Amino acid sequence: MRFTEVPRRTTPRLRRCGLRRGFFVLGLSLLLTASCRSAGVPSAERAIGTGVVGFEYAAEVRPTLPKLEGGQEYRAAYALPENPLPEYPPQLLQLGLPRQEVVVRVVIGSDGAVLRFEDSPVPSRVDPQYASDFGAAVRTAVREWRFEPAFIRTFEPGPDNDGDGKSDFPIMRGSEQLTSYHDLRFAFEIRGGRGVVNGK
Repeated sequence: MRFTEVPRRTTPRLRRCGLRRGFFVLGLSLLLTASCRSAGVPSAERAIGTGVVGFEYAAEVRPTLPKLEGGQEYRAAYALPENPLPEYPPQLLQLGLPRQEVVVRVVIGSDGAVLRFEDSPVPSRVDPQYASDFGAAVRTAVREWRFEPAFIRTFEPGPDNDGDGKSDFPIMRGSEQLTSYHDLRFAFEIRGGRGVVNGK
């Protein structure tokens, strides 16, 4: 009796079976991944947050201006652009809090340094439970700020070179730097999983 070899066409069947198993495993993996996402498993992207910051001078209140005499002008203090900016408190990033606003009065010395912080008459809009965290973020950064200090300049009439009986230009007679203050507003928000601080 002669024996014949098993037909080779069984090999493609085995290959097809292997491919089917592979597709099954792949489909099962995708199904499990989708189930995890639908169950709310946090991704690494959601777990990471960074802060971006800006600020504005509160328009609801204006600093008290000094009394000026004739020939004097006043310029208010302003913050230097290289000042370090507050960061969104990292321990609060995952809470998804609504917009929080912190308003603080900053007293600025005649040398441009921050002397102290005071309560602003403009109310902050911040959850009392987290007010200390947001307030600390503002104070930690703003404490190191530098300002161009406020000053009063005194001018007197300059010469009348064209002979029309009027001064052609004023001459500055003196300048005095002053202690002043500003009320600053910082708004903390979560956008796309990131902590954003702005002045809007």
